[in-house]
Amino acid sequence: MNEEGASASVNNVADVICLCPLSSSIRTPDAIESLKVVVKSTLQTLLAQHTAATTTTTTTATTASLLNELHLKVEGVQLEGLRIIGSDYEDIDLSTASSTASNPHTTTPPSIDVRCFYLRTDPPDLESSDSSDSSPTHTLLPLPHATLSPLYPLLHFPTPLKKILTTYLLNTLLLSHLKTDPSIISLNRLILLTGPPGTGKTTLSLSLSQRLSELTGSGNLIRLHSSSLFSKWFSESGKKVEALFTSILEISTDNNLTIVLIDEVESLVSNRENGNMIEDGVRGVNAVLTGLDRLKDADGVVVICTSNVQKGERIDPAFLSRCDGVFEVGGPSGEGVKSILEETVGELRRVGVLEIEDEEALAKKMEEAGERGEGKSGREIRKVVVRKWSEMGGGMGVKAEDVIDALWK
Repeated sequence: MNEEGASASVNNVADVICLCPLSSSIRTPDAIESLKVVVKSTLQTLLAQHTAATTTTTTTATTASLLNELHLKVEGVQLEGLRIIGSDYEDIDLSTASSTASNPHTTTPPSIDVRCFYLRTDPPDLESSDSSDSSPTHTLLPLPHATLSPLYPLLHFPTPLKKILTTYLLNTLLLSHLKTDPSIISLNRLILLTGPPGTGKTTLSLSLSQRLSELTGSGNLIRLHSSSLFSKWFSESGKKVEALFTSILEISTDNNLTIVLIDEVESLVSNRENGNMIEDGVRGVNAVLTGLDRLKDADGVVVICTSNVQKGERIDPAFLSRCDGVFEVGGPSGEGVKSILEETVGELRRVGVLEIEDEEALAKKMEEAGERGEGKSGREIRKVVVRKWSEMGGGMGVKAEDVIDALWK
């Protein structure tokens, strides 16, 4: 990711951004630039047609149908992973006419940006930082990746957390590429997500990794195996950790975007002031902190950590001081719960195990269930729907209205 790409990702954000996966037939820079022009022109025409339709009739157009039409009209564009997002980096829903692009009350056409990338399908590589030890210390996944493409829209928080984090990480990458004076602008490009289990911290980390790579063009995701590293500390301590961070730096050469994900980071950076910590554990924490300091000099590296403990609990203060920000990830609002229920019911309906008799009645029950479920984790919400469906006999054709009505009662 070069300086120009980083700058374009955060400056003058367009009303509409088309995330455009390329087919393998489009390879040269000139071919990519030509395709961008065609995609932008075609999208402008399609959006104008949609806007005109909404001024005279109730539109049945959806983002999915528009993307399908765009895919059919432009050779070299893959349908999988093709998305239209707004300046908040969220997917645009044309069917609700909620975006600038589809607002019939504005006479100004939306500004459009096209970001091209190759959507990877490679299986993840399990790797070890020590050639003498076959047990993996981390997983390497090329980005953007097809398995991560659906995640970003599925996360619902009571605050615009996704936009805040996406914008912040893009801006820290920009400052890094602009070579700001580290003695004045001190950034580690390291954030910590905290919160109870099941609130979506890991999924948020993965979705942020995907969206950043879609916006910047490519990247790698390195996911550390904390438990594996922890078990090794008691034999060779910091040597394993030092080798791991050396591997990360080798992967991140040429300033490519590299996302390092550390789940349950408290197992790697426990508070050294704890009198029960053995000497080898202290060396391990020291090695992690030193490794993070080494990553600071690699312009394209971002570190995202998660923890189930509250800020300051059991985590070493020296690690917390290195974090550019600590962000609390809580359960969704009532509206967010409703959205999660709609997605879950929609998927179960798609495969035929749920059926809807009365759309209006179901919508009302969804509203009520959303209010009752406010604050519950997204993981719990999705699981309870399946559990209630199963309790009602499971199989095909269970009434969705009955399942939703039975939630949290």
